[in-house]
Amino acid sequence: MASRKTSGAQRNDALATLTTLHGNDASWDHDVAEATTAAEIAEEIFALRERHQLTQQALASLIGSSQPAIARLESGEYHGHSIAVLRRMAAAVGEQVSFRFVVPAPASRPMSKSEPGTRTMTARELAERKKPSSRSRA
Repeated sequence: MASRKTSGAQRNDALATLTTLHGNDASWDHDVAEATTAAEIAEEIFALRERHQLTQQALASLIGSSQPAIARLESGEYHGHSIAVLRRMAAAVGEQVSFRFVVPAPASRPMSKSEPGTRTMTARELAERKKPSSRSRA
C-alpha cells in the first residue's frame, strides 16, 4: 500500500502563504478551519486503514460500504463525515472514535501582504510592535 506522508511544516507554510494572500478575512478563517478539520479526519481514516493493513475495498467491505465511498472519506476535500460511519470503521477494526473540543490558538497574521518572505506574527507580537518604545520618546 502506498504511504501518505504530510509534513506539518509544509502545511503550515502553505497556510501562511494563503493567509498572506487573503489577509484578515473572517470567512477565510472559517473556510481554513473547515478544510483543516476535513484534512485531519481524512488523515485519521487513512492512518486507521494503514494500521490494519486494509485496502479501501477491504475497509468498505467491513463496514458495508463501497471503495469509492472510502476514497471520498479519505479525501481532504470531503466535508460530510458522519460520526456513525467513523464509529463503524473503528468498530470494524476493534478501535473507538474519540474527539474533543479545544480553544483555538490565537490567530497569526503576516506583517505585510506586500512584503515577500515576511514572517507570520502572532497578535501579541503585532501589538508589542505597535507600542511606542521608551527609547523613541527621548
